Amino acid sequence: MFVRERLVSLKKRVVYCVFAWAFAVAAYAVEYDNDVQSQLELLPYKYSRLNKLKVSDNDSPWVIHITDYHCQYELQQNISKIIYFIANKNRNIPVPICIEGASGAVSTAFFSSIPHEKTRNEVSNYFLKKGKISGAEFYAITADTNQQLYGVDDPGLYNRSYELYREVHHTAVKLQPQFQIISDFFKNGIQQRLSTQSKTIVMAGKKLYSESNVKRFIVSMEPYWSRLEPTSDFSAIKRYYELERLVSAVDFKKVNELKKKLFERLAAILPADQREKILFNTYVRYQLNEISEPVYLRHLAVLGEEYNILDRDYAELMHVTQLLEEIAGFNHEQLLEQCILMYDTLKNHFLTPVERQFVMFYEQWNIIEEMCVLGLSRNDFVNQQFPDKDARDRLLMYVLSAIGDSNSSDKELLFPVEFYAAFNQLYNDVSSFYQSAIARDSALANNTVSLIQTHKVPIVILVTGGFHTNGMMDIFEKEHLNYAVINPHGLEFTAQSNYKSIMMEYPQGAMQLLYSPQSNRLAPRVLLKNILADPILSQQLMKEAALMAKLLAMTEADTLSGFSMAEVSYDSNAFKKKVTDTLKSFTSEWIYRLRKAMPQHGESPADVRKMENSLLQLVLIEESLLLKDGKSIGLTVFDADTETFVHVDAAETASLNTILNYDSALFPDAPVTFDLEERLGSFTFRFTRTQQPTGIF
Repeated sequence: MFVRERLVSLKKRVVYCVFAWAFAVAAYAVEYDNDVQSQLELLPYKYSRLNKLKVSDNDSPWVIHITDYHCQYELQQNISKIIYFIANKNRNIPVPICIEGASGAVSTAFFSSIPHEKTRNEVSNYFLKKGKISGAEFYAITADTNQQLYGVDDPGLYNRSYELYREVHHTAVKLQPQFQIISDFFKNGIQQRLSTQSKTIVMAGKKLYSESNVKRFIVSMEPYWSRLEPTSDFSAIKRYYELERLVSAVDFKKVNELKKKLFERLAAILPADQREKILFNTYVRYQLNEISEPVYLRHLAVLGEEYNILDRDYAELMHVTQLLEEIAGFNHEQLLEQCILMYDTLKNHFLTPVERQFVMFYEQWNIIEEMCVLGLSRNDFVNQQFPDKDARDRLLMYVLSAIGDSNSSDKELLFPVEFYAAFNQLYNDVSSFYQSAIARDSALANNTVSLIQTHKVPIVILVTGGFHTNGMMDIFEKEHLNYAVINPHGLEFTAQSNYKSIMMEYPQGAMQLLYSPQSNRLAPRVLLKNILADPILSQQLMKEAALMAKLLAMTEADTLSGFSMAEVSYDSNAFKKKVTDTLKSFTSEWIYRLRKAMPQHGESPADVRKMENSLLQLVLIEESLLLKDGKSIGLTVFDADTETFVHVDAAETASLNTILNYDSALFPDAPVTFDLEERLGSFTFRFTRTQQPTGIF
């Protein structure tokens, strides 16, 4: 009875998220543990995966490398959670956070000094969604700790990479019409020139290259690779397929019943302290998706063996545990390499010579397209796995000959002379970009090592793109440092327009944006106060932050919450005074907090005074209107820098967006008037820009 009541109580606790989160956090903070390897093994599975771990010397410092995919909101959230987890485990010591796209100390004082925790978090989360700050910066702003951000990039190499990135993008956009002709040719050829069987194999190979989904490839290609000669040695693929087949046949309903039964028996016989600390704690972490199914099952199995209750009834449960553990134990990179070899073998076996020639050019074109958006993998570049000039010329002649057979239009119109020159220049820029990116490996790693030596810290967190991982790890090994590589979850291909608008310094929708792959995204320059931050863009970020912080302060401040909107009009003096007093108090507190915070971030007195003046003059809110339902807010805003009025139509339900992205001084080609929408906190806003006063002041 005790066990049943305890299980019911536990289930209720798990359902309530607040308690579950408190339980999990309490479990992590029970005891300070300076064993970094043990800490990393407790990383919550729901937002991270420990990819690599190398212990060179137990007494050596640790580099904890978190791989980044820039401007992806969910992943940046998870990076912030990983940093919080590690910093909380080592809360008694400083844990510097090293980032790319910056050099030297990075000040978060302007953001972290925003009064009112809720307002500070809302503003920071807004910029995180927009890709204008990273997960590491979000943590440094909101965590209220002494952990400091340090840029470890090389300014010269980064700026070279940044300019090359922009050149590649501009050239690729210019060549897009000719690229589309070639892509359409191969798209039509796949449908017309390949048999159904050949097309199935080729398209599976393309998905394998673009998505790296080995499970889908292995399962879908089984009817083909199973017909190869028995001497073909693809043992890992065959074993992986066999495991997936066995798992698909498992009766998981029965497994769940066995799992529940084993849990109840363990709960009944474990001593009280172990029942709470070992069994229930693990169960809660499993329910919160912080540990995987195989890990949870193995935990039950170990306890079952220890207390001698694993009898014949649990054989199937143990069998499934072993299957899931073996699947999870596969090295994904090695399995991917074997799948690529398998794909080449299938092409040679099943495609005709004519089909193979067409597919060879088709795949060369896929590689070229990948290169044009800087999507070629590091290994492929290092191993020169891309078409040279002769191969490119042969590909273009092949396309021209095929088009000429069915189309009498002038080939010079399809591929003018200027195209070939730009095409070759694009290749040169791409090659230079990769060389610069690889050179940054050493800068990022060596600057991290120097920081460890200068500050004499036992742990640093290093957040960079995964492109740099292997190059940096080689350097850390030579320095006899311990290191770990953590992959945050949330690698979906999203936030493309955010990333491109930031990198190209254009407002969203102002130009054609090419797709940017996951692997080779250049880190945006850190826009907070730093040597690599563009002064104009940094000022824009602060102007935008100040506007949003003031809006939130006005809409959520206690001084306004009790004000009866039904009794006054928006232009009443009483209401205006409430708004003015609220904003004056909010700005004063912000400046006070800024004065205290900025010297801690290494700012000079002159910097502090400059920031104070900027804060006072950024954006002046002249008047406002709160609707009765609290759902929307209307504002008339005057931008002191550009002397431009922005009127908000309160009759429309919309949201706040960065009007400052369309600053006419920065973007002379931007539209004179525009309608912008964005959500902030619990309110929705609509901004309409005009260049003349609207007469309502």
